[in-house]
Amino acid sequence: MRHWLALSAIIITAAPAAAQMTAADKAHWAASAMAEADHYRERPCTHWPVDEAAVRKVVAWSGRSLAELRRSPSYASQRDAIILLARQFGADKTCDAGPALFDAATKPYGVFRQR
Repeated sequence: MRHWLALSAIIITAAPAAAQMTAADKAHWAASAMAEADHYRERPCTHWPVDEAAVRKVVAWSGRSLAELRRSPSYASQRDAIILLARQFGADKTCDAGPALFDAATKPYGVFRQR
């Protein structure tokens, strides 16, 4: 459990305030959000569904196309991290962790809505 908590702390503290985000920051966070959304479309969380309208907003906010975001190193890194965490801690724990970090109600790069 310690590894998951450490990773979560890094993700939370690494995000600059929305007003301070550069174009590169936006692309990074949007690509990470797309990896999360793609993963959880295939493996849905009952209490954190992907919000497709929010996904479209994040893509527009990023200034990149969806294809560009999916080809980025940030997307690949996030996808790999999700898979690793799911293997290590199980789907239930990753359903609680990942989507909460990409909450559309609180983050400009959010792609999930809590039920």
